[in-house]
Amino acid sequence: MSIKLNFVPNVKWGLEDNKLFETGIDCGVVYWDNITRAWDGLVSVDDIISGGEFKPFYYEGKRLYTDVSNTETELKVTSYTYPKDFDTRFGYQMVGNFPGMIATNQSNGQFDMTYRTLIGKSHIGTDFAYKVHLLYNCVCLRADRKYETVNADPELDTFEFDINTSPDMSIPGMESGHYILDSRYTPPAIMDKLLKQLYGSGSTRGVMPSADQLNNLIQTALHGFGHAPFGRAPFGRAP
Repeated sequence: MSIKLNFVPNVKWGLEDNKLFETGIDCGVVYWDNITRAWDGLVSVDDIISGGEFKPFYYEGKRLYTDVSNTETELKVTSYTYPKDFDTRFGYQMVGNFPGMIATNQSNGQFDMTYRTLIGKSHIGTDFAYKVHLLYNCVCLRADRKYETVNADPELDTFEFDINTSPDMSIPGMESGHYILDSRYTPPAIMDKLLKQLYGSGSTRGVMPSADQLNNLIQTALHGFGHAPFGRAPFGRAP
C-alpha cells in the first residue's frame, strides 16, 4: 500500500540504485608462518558481533546518555573441507617426522584470513560489486564432529570452526581485527594492488598486509592519482 502525503517528500523510495542485496562467499585464503593456502569448500561464514552492551547513564533520575561497550569480531565458518596443514591451527600436530601420524589436543596457532562476499543489484545480479574481508590474529576451535554410517540417503559431512580475532594494533585509534574493503568505493587500481598482494601473482606468494601496510598502500595509490582521500583518510589517518 502506497503512502499518501499532502507534500512531495525529499526522500525517495524504490530507486534502482537502492535495490541491493548481499549474498555468497568465495576467495577464502588463510596465512600463517610464511604459508598461504586457499580455502576451498566454504559453505558459510557467520559474522558474530560479541559484546556491545548498552550502558545508560542517569542524572537526577533521568536517562542522560546511552553508551555502547566495545564489540569484538567472532566467526563461525562452515566448510566441506579445509586447507592443507590448517589442522595445525586447531591443535593437530605431526608426531616427529613420522608421516601420517597426528597428535590431537596440541597447542593452537594463530593465522590471518581473508574472504570475499558478493553485492548484487536487482537488474545486474551478483556481478555488481563485492567486499573483501581481512581478519587479523585469528585463533580457532574446531566444533565437535559426528561420524555416521553410509546409508541410502547419504549427506556430505561439514566442518565447523569457531574463530576469534584480535585487533591489529598498527593504527592507533582505529585498531580492529576485521577490516572490510568495498569495491563500490575503493578505486579499482587500489583494489587490484590489494588482491595481487593477497592472492599472489605468478610465482609470487600471496601475503596478508598489516593494517598499516594496507593503509600505506591506499595512501600511496591515492597520491598517485593526484588527490588525497575523500573526507577522512583510510582508517581515520589525516590526509
